[in-house]
Order: sequence, then structure tokens, then C-alpha cells
Amino acid sequence: MNTDFDYSLVPENYVHCFNADCRHGDNCLHRLAALHAPKEPVVLRCVNPVAYPKPAGMCPHLRSADKVRLAWGISALCNEVPYGIATGLLSKIRQSFSKPTYYRILHQERPLYVEEQKMIADLFARSGTDGKPVYDRYTEEYDWKD
Repeated sequence: MNTDFDYSLVPENYVHCFNADCRHGDNCLHRLAALHAPKEPVVLRCVNPVAYPKPAGMCPHLRSADKVRLAWGISALCNEVPYGIATGLLSKIRQSFSKPTYYRILHQERPLYVEEQKMIADLFARSGTDGKPVYDRYTEEYDWKD
């Protein structure tokens, strides 16, 4: 069991799994949240323990408890790219997000998740430059998105 788990990071209304018999429970974020749940709040959202595990197959609620590398800030994103290519890249990146989301990413109020980092890396690769995306900072965190 993960002893450095900080339950205060668990999003409100996150689904917990109290199924001790699940064969994937050792590496499931829903199970990890349940194992570290405090006495308060009294009511939590959870997977119905009598519904799982199903005899065969993967639990549809399985969420990896491995931490992911999140990127924060894009102020230096194109510093290693020629100016002409950088302006086109930045334009495509702006168009890939809603205006509020783009500005939250720009000002490090929201991270770029793994799939978003991959999308930006693909834009760089298609631009014909050898440059790689450079983010302001990185953190290792649980991926709470379902």
C-alpha cells in the first residue's frame, strides 16, 4: 500500500472502490482512495462492491495508480524553434484549446496532461523542426481524470 498518499488531493465526488477481492486493486486509484479514506466525510461515492469483480474481464472502473508527468506553462515552449515555425506552432496550439483553457495553461493554472503533451509533440514533429516542446516545469501526480 502507498504510504505517502495524500487524501486531500482526492477530488470531491471521486469514486472509491472498497472491493478487497479485486485482483487489480493493488494498482487502482479508486482502491487507493478507498484505502486512505478518512472518517469524514461520512458519505462517499463508490463502486458497488457486489457488482465486481466479474468472473472474467477487466473492471471498467480501473484507473492506474501510477503517477503521470504533467507539464506546466508554455511561456518557453518554442524557444528552441526558428521564429517562423514557432509562430505557426503557437497558433495551432492556441486553436487546439478553448480560449479560457489556453490561458489557464499559459499561466500555469492548469497542467498539460500526457495526451495533450503528445498532441503538442506531434505538432512539433509535423512542423519539420528538430526542436522539442519545452515546458516551464513538470510535476509527478496522480491522473484523477476518468
